[in-house]
Amino acid sequence: MAYKSVLLSTLIPIRYSKTIDSLDDLDKTGFPLIMARGISVHSMLMIDPRPVAQRVFNKSQKWSFPFGQRPDYYAIMYAKHWGAGVG
Repeated sequence: MAYKSVLLSTLIPIRYSKTIDSLDDLDKTGFPLIMARGISVHSMLMIDPRPVAQRVFNKSQKWSFPFGQRPDYYAIMYAKHWGAGVG
């Protein structure tokens, strides 16, 4: 039985999706960039004069941290809730 499963897995070609390596690639996919306001990516895209950067920025989904919260607040709360012991 194990021989058949190994043999079958070697005959099936694995297809990977293309990687997103640049703003042009991200723009072509149509996927929105999800980012927090105030981080360096948000700041750099906001002032980047290139048309592709402006399209990516305009399509992006932006969210804000509650006033006074550290950027890693949600990661720490998630880890504490699920018992990872971080923070």
